[in-house]
Amino acid sequence: MDEELRKKVEEKLGEKFNYFDIAKFFSQEEIAVINELIKEGAYEVVDENGSIFLKKKRKEEINIEEMRNKTIKEMIEQVIQRKEMTISEIATSLILASNSNVKREERETIYRNVWLGLPIKNIKTYTIGGENFYEFEIDGEILKTNQVLSESVFRKFVFEKFGILLPKPSPETFRLFLMYFKANAQKIEKLKEVENLEEVIRETVINYINNSFVTKNIEETFNYNYVYVEDDKILVPSEILEKILSSRNIKISFQKLAFLLRDLLIGSSKTVRVKGEVKRFWVFNKALFEVKEEVKEEEENENSN
Repeated sequence: MDEELRKKVEEKLGEKFNYFDIAKFFSQEEIAVINELIKEGAYEVVDENGSIFLKKKRKEEINIEEMRNKTIKEMIEQVIQRKEMTISEIATSLILASNSNVKREERETIYRNVWLGLPIKNIKTYTIGGENFYEFEIDGEILKTNQVLSESVFRKFVFEKFGILLPKPSPETFRLFLMYFKANAQKIEKLKEVENLEEVIRETVINYINNSFVTKNIEETFNYNYVYVEDDKILVPSEILEKILSSRNIKISFQKLAFLLRDLLIGSSKTVRVKGEVKRFWVFNKALFEVKEEVKEEEENENSN
């Protein structure tokens, strides 16, 4: 950008200029400069009681905007100047803070340093079956949790692993701690072992349905190799799904299973009374499977002759 032209444009604009008057007082070349000034953040378009103005940003406002554009990690490192502590140093600090001669302000500083100095490493976050999991390490001890990252989660972990009861942090301290934690978390889209487990589960269920015989008697669905077909739906009892997965040493909640099989299902599960008992059936989309046709009695008689 031509510096002389820029200076001339800024002088004409001043601190505030009516936005709709720009075309009257500026050439096309100067308007191009104005657009660049807006992109740079030197000027902003503001609405003041229905009147639109081009307003020059003060230096401190520009600095604030620049700060917002920094990454969260850089901001946190600048703000809290985190100094990692060892478990031994944390224990010593808390013992010192318990001394009755320590002033309240000093105690709060110690508590803040303890929380911001927790030796947390290898922070990971990932998703399994729609649930968010966090994994992190403190002094060689690993915690994996799908709970909300509250102060109680961290306090419980440190107490159970090291016998140290962390103090309750101030809201400000805990916010900074969480910001540091999240900024340093490595996001893993999918773990390989999780992918393999998902594949095994889907393959087991699909193969079972594809290799099953079709029956018109819903009671027979509780025998292996029988599925009940109703129009465009395939019904499979919950207990049978649980049984075939258990045969492969797979234990999974029905909620997670439904998430893994969501693209194969039609709507929610269905309850049916079978021999006086209420049974729950999973309802699959028949079009997505290659089920065996039902064997007709006439064909069976022909084959027997």
